[in-house]
Order: sequence, then C-alpha cells, then structure tokens
Amino acid sequence: MASIKKRGDSYLIRVSAGYDADHTQIRYSKTWRPEPGWSEQRIEKELNKAAVLFEEECLHGGHAAPNSITYRELTELWFKERGKDHRGTTQYREHQISERVNPHQTTGCVQ
Repeated sequence: MASIKKRGDSYLIRVSAGYDADHTQIRYSKTWRPEPGWSEQRIEKELNKAAVLFEEECLHGGHAAPNSITYRELTELWFKERGKDHRGTTQYREHQISERVNPHQTTGCVQ
C-alpha cells in the first residue's frame, strides 16, 4: 500500500516495491498537488485515487526503473534475458567471468 504524507500544499506518495539484489528497499515517490478550490473531501478522494494508480503503475512494471544499476544486477538481468541464447560452453565462461568481476564492483553504472 502506498504511504501518503502532507507537505505544505502538496502530498508525497511513496510506494515500496520490494528489495533489490543488495537487499536495499526499492521505493518510488511522486508529488501530487490538488487543484485550488477543492474541498477537503474531494482532495482526499482524488489523492487516494492518485495513490492507487501510482502504486499499480510501480508494482506492475509501468514505472521507470531506478536511474542506476549495479554491474551484478546488470549481469543477472542479461543472463536471464540474453544469456540463454548462447551455447552452453559460452554461458559457462560468461558466468566464470562475471563471478570474478562482481565482487570488485562497488558503484552503480547509469542505464
């Protein structure tokens, strides 16, 4: 479920989408502003609707991925999507190489 916090004249909607390979929580956030002149009831109704739509977008793949990804995450993704197209010996060698490189990676690379 999305969490909602009032921040001045706007609202912060935050959605948690599980954990990544490094066991850090994946969170998405969005600022929502009501139209001037709306009643408190209408603001609450529209805010809840926006929160539900944003949560659906985040949890079902409609939201953009985070701006950075680690080499380990990139190789895992690549092996799932593209690695199966290679011969067995090639896959084995690619896994060997990635296992030697992954422990030395400390920073993320931009997608």
